[in-house]
Amino acid sequence: MNTPFQKETIFEHFAGRSTPLQRNLLNEWLKEPTNRELYYQWLEEWERTNWQLVTNDDIEFDKLLARIDQASADADSETGRNVSLLPRWFQGRFLAVAAVLVVFFMTGLYLSRSWWMYQTVVTGYGEIHQERLADGTLVTLNANSSLTIPRFDLGQGAREVWLRGEAEFNVARQPDRRRFVVKTDDDFDVEVLGTEFVVYTRNNTNRVALQKGRVKINYRSGKQLNLRPGDIVSLDETTGRLKIAKTGRPQQFSEWKHHRYHFDNTPVADVLKLLQDQFGVQVALADSTLSEQRISGQFKAQTASELIQALETILDLRAIHQGNHIELQPVDTLQ
Repeated sequence: MNTPFQKETIFEHFAGRSTPLQRNLLNEWLKEPTNRELYYQWLEEWERTNWQLVTNDDIEFDKLLARIDQASADADSETGRNVSLLPRWFQGRFLAVAAVLVVFFMTGLYLSRSWWMYQTVVTGYGEIHQERLADGTLVTLNANSSLTIPRFDLGQGAREVWLRGEAEFNVARQPDRRRFVVKTDDDFDVEVLGTEFVVYTRNNTNRVALQKGRVKINYRSGKQLNLRPGDIVSLDETTGRLKIAKTGRPQQFSEWKHHRYHFDNTPVADVLKLLQDQFGVQVALADSTLSEQRISGQFKAQTASELIQALETILDLRAIHQGNHIELQPVDTLQ
C-alpha cells in the first residue's frame, strides 16, 4: 500500500480523531518497514509535545457551571455584603470567557491523555534494548520494535503492555497473582502469571515461543490456547491458520539478544526478510531460484554486513553494492 500519509494526518490519529477508513489504510501502510520507522518517529515527536490526562470534559464543564450558578445565587441572597462593583453584563462576559478557556484547557488535556498515561520505547535497526518495568518484569526489545507501557501502576487489574516487533519477556510474579498481558495489533494477546517467553509480531505473523512456565493465548475474538514450555505457536493473519510445534530448545528464539541467529533448514527468502526487519537492509537475489535454497547453522552478526558475508560463504555468492541497493549474485556469473 503506497498511500502517503502526512504528519498532520498521523498526529490526528494519535489524538484519536482518525476515521475507520483512515485506520484501515494506516494498517496497510504500516506493513512497510520504512513506514513503521517513520510512524514511530512521529509518535515520539507527538508524545513530546502533547501532555496527557484522562478527563471527562462534559462532567467538568457541568461542575463549573454549577459553581458559577451557586456563586451568583449566594451573591444575590446577601444584601449589602460582597456586592461586586463591576456591571453584571461585564461579570457575565467574564464568566463566559472563563468557561470557554476551561473547556479548551480540559479538552487539550483529554486529547493528549495517551502521552500522560503511557510511554513508548522504540528501538532502531540493529539496536537491542532492555527495559525493566515497574513490577520487576524484564523486557528485552529486539531491533525495529516498539513497546508501549503504562506510566503508572495503580495495583489494580491486569498488567498490560503493547508490542510491535519482537521481544523477550521475563515476567515477575506478583504476590496478588495479577495477570501480565502482551497485546498486539492483530487480536492476538499473550496472558501469563510468571514465565519467560518470546513474542514475535511482524509481517502478518504472530508467534510465541514459551521457555518457562505457562501462558495462555487469546486470539480471534474469544479463542484460547494454553501453552507449555517448548511450545511454539504461530498465527498467520493472512490465512487465519494457527500452527503449533514443539522444540527441545526454545532458547533459540531469543538468541538475537546476543546477536546470534539460528537457522534450521531456513529458506534464503526468510533470511533476507530477517535482514530487512533487523537491520533495515533490502537485499535482492540475481537468481530468484536462490530464494528457495535452505541454510542451517548458528551465526553471530552485529551488523547486516556480517550476516550477508555468511550468506556469501555458504551459498558461494557475492554481494554487489550499487548505492543503497544490494544484490547477491552467484560467483560463476561474475567470472
